[in-house]
Amino acid sequence: MQGWQAPYNDDAAAQAAAQAPTKLAPRPNSRPWGLSAPPAEAARPCGGHAEYDHGEEWIGELGAVRTRDAVVTAQATLGYLAARGRGGPVNLSVARAWLAKAAEHGHPTGLLGYGRLCVAGLGGAVDLTTARTCFGRAAKHGLVEAMRAVAELCANGEGGPVNLQRARTWRLQAASHHGDVSSAVSVGSMLRLGQGGDVDAAEARRWFGVAAESGDALAQCHLAFMCHMGEGGPRDPARARAWYVKSAVQPGPHRAVAQTALGNILNDGEGGPRDAKAARLWFTKAAHLGQPEAQQMLGLLMWNGEGGREDREKAREWLQRSAEAGRASKYWHAKQSGHGPKSPMGPRQGFPCLDAGKEARRAYVPRKEEPNGTLVFEEHVEEPHEEAEAYQA
Repeated sequence: MQGWQAPYNDDAAAQAAAQAPTKLAPRPNSRPWGLSAPPAEAARPCGGHAEYDHGEEWIGELGAVRTRDAVVTAQATLGYLAARGRGGPVNLSVARAWLAKAAEHGHPTGLLGYGRLCVAGLGGAVDLTTARTCFGRAAKHGLVEAMRAVAELCANGEGGPVNLQRARTWRLQAASHHGDVSSAVSVGSMLRLGQGGDVDAAEARRWFGVAAESGDALAQCHLAFMCHMGEGGPRDPARARAWYVKSAVQPGPHRAVAQTALGNILNDGEGGPRDAKAARLWFTKAAHLGQPEAQQMLGLLMWNGEGGREDREKAREWLQRSAEAGRASKYWHAKQSGHGPKSPMGPRQGFPCLDAGKEARRAYVPRKEEPNGTLVFEEHVEEPHEEAEAYQA
């Protein structure tokens, strides 16, 4: 139920208007986006006390501003409709033309959309310079996707010179002010490597922790490694083991790296009792994804019959695949020559997962041949879910 309201009174309204201040402070963010401030004359009092009444001028300019806003917004909308095929067939050339018009007037989503098309070369030629400019302007309006895009171009030196400091600034703003998880992971990487500023391992570990708690698998892999190695804080193998498990069970380009690291930490008995069986399962998964370190370790476990039955023929195959990738084991060569320890198991230093994407792109499809030359794909190796659940608990 609405509250009681006094009846409208012309005399009372006129009296209130006469007592009102003649100069009102502008509200923050009250002007439409991308438009200039009102002229100084518009701030003068309207009425008989001024040489000229600017009220009508201000009202006319405000109307023009609103009309221009509507036109530019319509241009951006038409661009997105044409790009997505809404209301008609997809027409990227038309979409690019409309978004370019909206971008010229500084429309945020118009800038973002036009930048996307320029990067991908859709509806026209690739234009990274224009894209970088558009993303930078859109980022100033608070668009997180634009912040990520301009940071990526600056970090890679695309569309202009490499500018790691600017990339770090945009990523930090996206992570800290907008809670962007992807940017938090990037900030952690730049802080850890000292890109765009000083090295700060403790702060890098904190950002990885923020992203890891949000469920980002790559951040979990980074955090596990830093806990394992004692970077940016105390060494904590038990915590590293738990984060490796969470990262290893999620899909993504990091997966083979996390699985290999988890196999190592389980096989070495760090952060808990040694579990060669679980380590062998994780090495098997990562080996089938083409990870050379996992192929090597799987071959060694099979050779020695640890974590499962001994299978030296299969061990030779995995060690050969690892050697072909340029990661041949010194232990393997020593073993072949009759020297070296009985078992290669010993403390390992782990490895960073900054190049997880590159490692995952090693397109390897395990296969074998029948005597008649027919290719037969090897059986799928099931995920060791039981072991993963046990370690998560």
